[in-house]
Amino acid sequence: MAGRIAAGSVEATPGTAGSSRSILVIAAIVIGLVVLAVIVVLAASRPPATYPAGSPEATIQGYLAAGEQGDPETAYAFFSRSVRNAMTIDAYRRAWADHAWEREQERRVVLEETELHDDARATIHLRIDVFFGGDLFGSSRYTYERSIGLVRENGSWRIDEPLVGLEPIGYY
Repeated sequence: MAGRIAAGSVEATPGTAGSSRSILVIAAIVIGLVVLAVIVVLAASRPPATYPAGSPEATIQGYLAAGEQGDPETAYAFFSRSVRNAMTIDAYRRAWADHAWEREQERRVVLEETELHDDARATIHLRIDVFFGGDLFGSSRYTYERSIGLVRENGSWRIDEPLVGLEPIGYY
């Protein structure tokens, strides 16, 4: 009985093996993209680092948190006496309003290094990653570095340059 197929057996037709492989490859790619998306979401949702109260790092973190919360008065309180003398709270509020677009950017601020020059002066070195253009294929990133000087006044670290967000403003 040549050409007969026994009951219950399956005969492969041309092209079936190739399309099964294609489906497996597509499924693997989709699963890989889902896993990658989960990793990105988990990495982006990491809680911020915590620093000891009263440290230069905690000062910068508090200042940035005030900015994220839309609170210019609290942000202004992190400035040194010399910055506050050179720039009134009203001038700071105006600069804050002019730079609202900066607070709307998606960014990640990474503390790279803290230099303690002595008991009264420190410099914080930051890396800022700004993300834009998020779409199906990811977002673009612009990275830059920024150093911020701090002074100790009455036992507390204060930012010793006029900033709105992380950018200097010209009131000094």
